[in-house]
This record gives sequence, structure tokens and C-alpha cells, in this order.
Amino acid sequence: MEKFKYLTHTADAKFVAKGRTHENVFMNSAYAMFNLLTDIKRVRGKTSVKIFLKSKTIENLLIDFLNELLFLLEVKNFVPAMKGHTIKITLRPGEAEIKGRIKGDNIKKYEHHGHIKSATYNEFSFKKIPRAYRAQIVVDI
Repeated sequence: MEKFKYLTHTADAKFVAKGRTHENVFMNSAYAMFNLLTDIKRVRGKTSVKIFLKSKTIENLLIDFLNELLFLLEVKNFVPAMKGHTIKITLRPGEAEIKGRIKGDNIKKYEHHGHIKSATYNEFSFKKIPRAYRAQIVVDI
């Protein structure tokens, strides 16, 4: 299964990410977003950060998760690696939660370019498809 692909957007960047589980589609969304800045396949998992977020819905949790990772990029220069994440998503009525660790490295160690301001709800969708989940996200660049 293709992890992510980029779509045409006039001003910002738009992509679709897929995954067999919620955790997979969340991480594939993060990879697609950070791949806009650097070659994500080259990033090594030398350090890790803890993630703990709660939202009312799985959709809100995904946007919050991506924006939290952008915050970590701004504050700690942290960029996730494509391997080494251990996240768990829990769904309850009226609540979605993510917690775990994500491995990555300092983005300054890698060739990088551009800036992402935030993940947005513009043209956003999150849905179950046969044997997987699919998210469409636009990031403000």
C-alpha cells in the first residue's frame, strides 16, 4: 500500500496518507508533511520525544498531532524518522487520545528547505476505506 502521495493545490501543499490502522495513517501523514521539508527517508532515529494528546474526535486528534509535531520542529528542531515510533491511539465516546514515543533527529543535520505553518481543516477528510484509513490534509506553507 502506498503510504502517501501529493495532490495539486494552488497555494499550499495537499497530500493523501493511508494506513491499515489509525496509528499507521497518523504516522504516514507526519511523514508526508515532513517530507515536504527534507528527505524523510534519510532521517535517523537518534532521539525520541513523548507524545500525549487528547481531542474530542479522531479527526481533531490527527490535526492536533501534526501541529504538535510542527511545534516540536520549531522548538526543538525535531523531525520524525520513518522508523521507531511506538504510538497508541485510544477511542472512547467523545474522546480520542494518542500517546507514545516518536523517534527522530535534529533537522539541522539534514538538507532541508521551506517552512510549514500548520496543518489545516481546509479540504480535510478522514475516512475508513476497504482494509485501511485515508486522510487528506492541506498544510499551510
